[in-house]
Amino acid sequence: MVDTVTLDDINLRLLDVLQTQARLTSAQVSEHLGLSQSACLERWRRLEKQGVIRRYRTDIDVDRVASNIRVFCEVSLDPDRPEALRPLIADCMAVPEVVSIYRNDGPYHLLVSVVCRNVRHYHDLTDALIARNPAILRFSGHVVLHRIKVFQGYPLGLLTGKTLPPVTPAPLQTTQAPLRLDGLHLKILTTLQTEGRLSNLALAERVALSPSPCLERVKRLEQHGYIAQYVTEIDLERCLPHLYVMAEVSLGNHGIEEFRRFEAAMASFPEIISSYKIAGPFDYTMDIICRDWDHFRALEQRLAALCPALCGLRVAEVKQRLKHFAGFPLPMLTQPG
Repeated sequence: MVDTVTLDDINLRLLDVLQTQARLTSAQVSEHLGLSQSACLERWRRLEKQGVIRRYRTDIDVDRVASNIRVFCEVSLDPDRPEALRPLIADCMAVPEVVSIYRNDGPYHLLVSVVCRNVRHYHDLTDALIARNPAILRFSGHVVLHRIKVFQGYPLGLLTGKTLPPVTPAPLQTTQAPLRLDGLHLKILTTLQTEGRLSNLALAERVALSPSPCLERVKRLEQHGYIAQYVTEIDLERCLPHLYVMAEVSLGNHGIEEFRRFEAAMASFPEIISSYKIAGPFDYTMDIICRDWDHFRALEQRLAALCPALCGLRVAEVKQRLKHFAGFPLPMLTQPG
């Protein structure tokens, strides 16, 4: 049982600001909250100590770094062999291409997110995984075609019924000029993926650079769009009642205008925290955070009203995140072969 933490309005606002601006300074956050810097820092550190703030990570555009294939794999096990679940999870945890794992209550047991160099790499990896785990009955993959909605934070106001001041993240300045990545760029990106607030001095030591050229490289990675944003991971289990749902969507009409209408509708729902266009029997997959099932059903009805082409929605409730995003295996993705 997870110990819960009660959040007051100031802590909610602090978390709301940090969700997609994890590298803000305490002075910047305290100015936004109207608190002294010391009071802001005290609250910030307490949320870290309580586990409400799990960690800080960097959202990178992996498609800019290397050619890759990303697949969401639905895994079902033999119901007569429940003891096989634990070794399967341990196996997946040890595979660097498996970047996250979710245990779901629905039409499948696990959702495993896999990132590989190419189709052959994916084929070899999954064949080996299935061979090592004979209790797998079904291993169905949905290839990601395009990320439609980037994580923009949990809808903390909707989850608590409170009105929070709008937060507009400062956009990173980007340029279309080419940037040739080298080994040091890859080391920086690999490190920052799961340590988004690492100081420049610590990062420079980690990648064996002096601080000044290290900072220059980070700035260039931001400017060229390899770094999209810095994210603060909030452990909702510790602080807010919620329902986490993964939903797969089918549209009855595949006209380009229907796709555009549906994607615009998804963008308007803060409860839809991320979405992807996928290949296969479904057209999209969405991650949705709601207060409860009543909230979700109301969202479903509003979405259907906005998009008459919506003809199917398959839902799985996320019961547990077994492997939080572990970072893309960038050295593996960029190596030849």
